[in-house]
Amino acid sequence: MTPRTLATGLAATALFAVGGLAAALPAAAAPTAPFTALSVRFPTAGAGGTGALTYDLTDGGAVLVAPTPEGGVTTTGIRTGSVTTLRVTPRVGESLAAGQSIQLAATPTATLGSVTLTTGFGDCTYTSGSVVVHELVGDSNSTTTFAADVTGTCGTVQARVAAATSWTGLAVPGSVDLGSADLVNFAERDVVVKVTGTSAVTFGTATVAAPTDPDAFPEFGIVADGCKGTVVVPDGTCTVTVGFQPWFVGERTGTLSVPDTTGTGSTLVRLVGSGTTDSKGTYSGFPAPKRLLDTRTDGAKTPLAGGSTTRLQVAGVAGIPASGVSAVVLNLTAVNTATAGYFTVYPNGVARPTASSINFPKGWTGANMVTVPVGADGKVALYDNGGAAHAVVDVLGWYWSDTEQPLGSQLFPIGDAERVYDSRLGDGPLRGGDVVDLSDLVLGTPTDTADIAQIIVNITAVGATRPGVLTAWSGEGTRPKASTVNYEPKVIAPNMAVVTAGHGAGGAGLRIANTTSGSVHVVVDLVGIQFANSPYGLRFTPRATPTRILDTRVPTGLAGPFGPAQTRTVNASKVTGLDTWAIVANTTGIKPTKQTYLTTWSGEPGSQRPDASLLNVNPGVVRSASTYAFTDLNRFKLYNNAGSMHVALDVAGTLDFYPSSDVTGPLAAVTPATSSDAGGLTTVRGFTGRAARTTVTVKGVNATLTRR
Repeated sequence: MTPRTLATGLAATALFAVGGLAAALPAAAAPTAPFTALSVRFPTAGAGGTGALTYDLTDGGAVLVAPTPEGGVTTTGIRTGSVTTLRVTPRVGESLAAGQSIQLAATPTATLGSVTLTTGFGDCTYTSGSVVVHELVGDSNSTTTFAADVTGTCGTVQARVAAATSWTGLAVPGSVDLGSADLVNFAERDVVVKVTGTSAVTFGTATVAAPTDPDAFPEFGIVADGCKGTVVVPDGTCTVTVGFQPWFVGERTGTLSVPDTTGTGSTLVRLVGSGTTDSKGTYSGFPAPKRLLDTRTDGAKTPLAGGSTTRLQVAGVAGIPASGVSAVVLNLTAVNTATAGYFTVYPNGVARPTASSINFPKGWTGANMVTVPVGADGKVALYDNGGAAHAVVDVLGWYWSDTEQPLGSQLFPIGDAERVYDSRLGDGPLRGGDVVDLSDLVLGTPTDTADIAQIIVNITAVGATRPGVLTAWSGEGTRPKASTVNYEPKVIAPNMAVVTAGHGAGGAGLRIANTTSGSVHVVVDLVGIQFANSPYGLRFTPRATPTRILDTRVPTGLAGPFGPAQTRTVNASKVTGLDTWAIVANTTGIKPTKQTYLTTWSGEPGSQRPDASLLNVNPGVVRSASTYAFTDLNRFKLYNNAGSMHVALDVAGTLDFYPSSDVTGPLAAVTPATSSDAGGLTTVRGFTGRAARTTVTVKGVNATLTRR
């Protein structure tokens, strides 16, 4: 397997573009002495306090001062909904006096004083810092004038009561809530900085702290810095506009720093936002397939007639939701076919497409997985283009069309398909009742693999001695009765399956049982892994009807049959978009001159053709198989192993990266990546973060075969 390079498509610093500078707003005249105010600037962006606030005599506020029994002073600022108290305690054996400069500790001593700042966040005692007393008039009963500056671990505080000493203060919100935004969508808010002291303040360049995780992407940034280089006079303001672009679901936090020239450092503002996601295009699967139709046992127990169309209700039955479903994933089995032909499954209510879902010869029983959009009435149509044939339809799961449903699973690209088991390499054929244990197919700790919801595999039966059935399931609970692969002698029979993952101490995986009496070799190719509870991944976007992008007979896409050992490039741009990573299709091999197989891969530079196969076809037969074809720059490679064969390919939908690159805000202006490694996408960045947090390893050909 050649893993896909998950390029970022843009530099992290490009997430937020700095806009034009806003002019400072005009201000009233500077205040004059005597001054009364309590100005506090918090030092941290945690729960201990952020921002800057000023208490004064405006808007019903008050600043009160009083002596303490220890010879110190308390200053309390009061305004609606907020109270802050500064308690200054002198060195032991002394009283506070004008002109003192005292170093601070948590507890006063003969050489150190102490200061406690009490706010709505609680008490904070300075463990280091200093207090400078500029003015103090009063006695043990009352204080009439007080001016002091405190700096240190709990913040910078300037206390003034009827004082002549000038001061420099700010009013900045401690926290700014940017609300909720869908992943990589954009929200912004203004942070207004007000100068409250007696002197003008010059501001530096505002910044937002970078994420501490080197694999994370900045979620907060500066949109416009109206304070940068601005001189703001007392009672004036300037504005910094911050943006929020979430990469993860849930509460996200950041820190805005607004520096100035007051000598007290920067004012910090806690930024809060919430990342949200929707469920559209995510997958919900059953623990085991559920049967929707079996003409052998249902109703009149008669086969489908050639040329007939059966309308099959899927929405609201067998545990499928009645609404909000865009497409269903079915295992379609043709049984005891009277003539050669094919079934087509398509959304009810639309014109029948020129596409096949499963092709069959006379006297055949076989299965193929198909992904089918659901009609507006909640039905799919099943058309029989052949003679009489029984049909069995099992549903594996569905894709959501409704954004308000529970979040389903999403495909995580692991690269091109990889062969992970082949009984021909050592175990020998499976006899009736034998089970291949791939329960640790994806290695990892239970924590790492807990969110693996489904494993997508292509299972091929080879060299069968008699007709039979392979069944794939999680390995947990009772083995389901539904078949995954129907096989017969002299025919190599493949089928894709989306299998609910089983979980154990060593990882996640599945099991495959030979449920009938014959013996058969089993080959397993890993196509992909689907994660639950992931804010990003590949989501399914259905086509209105299957779209044929390749038919070498017509020709469509490519002209002329595939030759032996020939690789050709298929252009899928007719159905793909900017965010497309793969197409979901049905591939049909048409009457090869020799027994052969097809292989598909993305064809990224440096990649090699994998040893996995998607479709095996006998000479002179028409055979189809479900296909997940990963693309590179909207194209993929298709290889034919032997003989000459025509090929048709019908696309049911695409697997597109979520979050979409079609977003608002600064990202919308970023030039998409042109590197072939990036696949033409700008939105693959989230996979980097996911990969850094999930340590899983494909186990490979090692497996346990349990003999009956």
